Amino acid sequence: MMQPCPVLIINLPSSAARRAAMASQCARLGLTAEFIAAVDGRALDAAQRAACCAESFAAFHSPLTGAEVGCYLSHLKALQYLVDHDCPWAVVLEDDVRLPADFATRLTVLCQEAAPTFDLIKLNGHLPRQLVLQVLSNGDRLVRFRRPPINANAHLWSLAGARKMLAHSSRVRRPIDVEIKHWWEIGLRVATLAPELVTLDPALCRASTIGVRNVRNAAGWYRKLRYNIAYSLASRYQLCRDAGWARGLRLLLPF
Repeated sequence: MMQPCPVLIINLPSSAARRAAMASQCARLGLTAEFIAAVDGRALDAAQRAACCAESFAAFHSPLTGAEVGCYLSHLKALQYLVDHDCPWAVVLEDDVRLPADFATRLTVLCQEAAPTFDLIKLNGHLPRQLVLQVLSNGDRLVRFRRPPINANAHLWSLAGARKMLAHSSRVRRPIDVEIKHWWEIGLRVATLAPELVTLDPALCRASTIGVRNVRNAAGWYRKLRYNIAYSLASRYQLCRDAGWARGLRLLLPF
């Protein structure tokens, strides 16, 4: 079976073991992968960081870590590849995922049948309540949750979606998965594939190259609470406005 679209894998040049593991998976499945050299945001100096970031507590509750900035810039590199090569679709993976034996088969159906209105299809992640947007011929479903799952490990981007994200991202304000969570600001049409196509490798996730942010003081907790309340209200309104109030409320109400 021919590969239906490019498979782009984001990988820090220093993470040779991860690269080898991903290359082995792809070879076993007969996939040709293009490795995108990740940006190590921890190595950016103050001037470089200021040139690419527009951090504000109005957009997010905490200053971004260097790894988060690098992760965002790395995803933009992958999207620029998609645009430069005029790819109708491209898979963008991080280097901590597991690919199933039927990855290429299911991906082919997805690329052939997904409605052209979708800008981004998340390939992993699940939330309890869902709206079914489209059923594919193999039984896979494109669904919508009350918000996109918080991850950036496995995405299928359309060319239109890549262009929207690049146009929106002249400055980095939030982690990449949180930025996508604000889909209405970007104009993205986001769906999630169910059942999920890609899973996370537990061993590699425990050794994440992104790291964990800790809120250390009362001001930080207040900003986080304020952000979460504002996001909750805005996202619920935008969901109902976009999906229709009856369908949106089906996702939001507990009955």
